[in-house]
Amino acid sequence: MPVVEEGGRRYHDPSKYLLPNDKREQERLDMLHEQWFLSHDKKLLLCPKERFQRVLDIGTGTGTWAIEFADEHPEAHVIGVDISPIQPDWVPPNCEFQIDDAERQWTWRPTFDLIHGRMLGGCLKDSTNVFKQAFQHLKPGGYLEVKDILLTPKCDDGTLEGDSPLLTWASLLAKAADNMGRPINLASRYREMLIEAGFTRVVVDDQKWPTNGWAKDNKPRQLGIWYKCTLGRELETISTALLIHGLGWDSTKVLVQCASVRKEFMNPRVHTYFSVLTAVGMKPLEEV
Repeated sequence: MPVVEEGGRRYHDPSKYLLPNDKREQERLDMLHEQWFLSHDKKLLLCPKERFQRVLDIGTGTGTWAIEFADEHPEAHVIGVDISPIQPDWVPPNCEFQIDDAERQWTWRPTFDLIHGRMLGGCLKDSTNVFKQAFQHLKPGGYLEVKDILLTPKCDDGTLEGDSPLLTWASLLAKAADNMGRPINLASRYREMLIEAGFTRVVVDDQKWPTNGWAKDNKPRQLGIWYKCTLGRELETISTALLIHGLGWDSTKVLVQCASVRKEFMNPRVHTYFSVLTAVGMKPLEEV
């Protein structure tokens, strides 16, 4: 595995994946998994299918989703694929991990009942092609489910001002990702991309993740507390490779930028949130 040390963090390859793969990042990813689990009311999946034979999890990361899905569905064989070998050795007997790049030509056989992908923004150069390959490798009646965050801060009550460091940061990240050819805000186009790939019955679930515990209702408040940990305290994790390789910044400038953003991110008087989208599409049944 190629190893790149940068800013005290370990990367697989910052030109191919914009986040670290070290122990600290693995812990953050597992916390983020719990945040998704809470967001979806303790469900691993939103698609209506209930029984599975073969399942593929692309960009599996630490493999937590694949492992838990395999435990929940012992009838299914679950394959988690990632470019970085950071998955555990001890897994359920119906789960396996493979090191591969989902942007290459897919060779998996036979086809799958379900293909799942989460947090693919910034990972893919050509997400449309990946979704088309997913369509080709699904059984008729099979589903693709993809989940992601739109890193565009939103606010409904005017407490986020126009000169906000958070807004500036999000704009810089998007520009840097575009410069590197790996756009981060894919989720806004998920519906049209799935339809273009051939999927039908496309449904998009849209939720809000507050930046901290400012929300009054229990669920969004809890999601905000989680997000304060998974992003607010780890702004450098998200920002470093993007701003260094995408905009030519140095690590000191990144740290200064993140410090001003964190202050606003953590401020409960600023009622900011991010949209979190899950798109589900079905491959049509073959005509009899």
